[in-house]
Amino acid sequence: MQKIKFASSAIVILAFRKEQIHQNISGFGFVVPDKENLNLIACSFSSEKFEGRAPENLILTRSFVGGALNEQFLEKTDNEIISIIKSELAEIMSINGEPIYTHIKRYPRSMPQYNLGHQDIINNLN
Repeated sequence: MQKIKFASSAIVILAFRKEQIHQNISGFGFVVPDKENLNLIACSFSSEKFEGRAPENLILTRSFVGGALNEQFLEKTDNEIISIIKSELAEIMSINGEPIYTHIKRYPRSMPQYNLGHQDIINNLN
């Protein structure tokens, strides 16, 4: 298993009152193209995807960060990551004010990278 590379990631969970968001929330979230040069990879709206996940007047977001292309971002403290993602979401979604709930969950070395030659590594496992 030492030959298989793993990337780390984190999820930043933020809850906002609906009136704080001045962007239409239609759909389950969005993906951010790499060319945007943001730390945010994607954001899903858990409150829209799953009934009962949040009170009716709240939007619960789950932002995905890190990964193989931006793993160094995870060297920041929890508070730094939350602050940066809060700012990026505010810009994208026209959010005013602070979230009423914040949480971060880190997943160190959680994403196996299926690089060229991966099948040969698997075939040679003992």
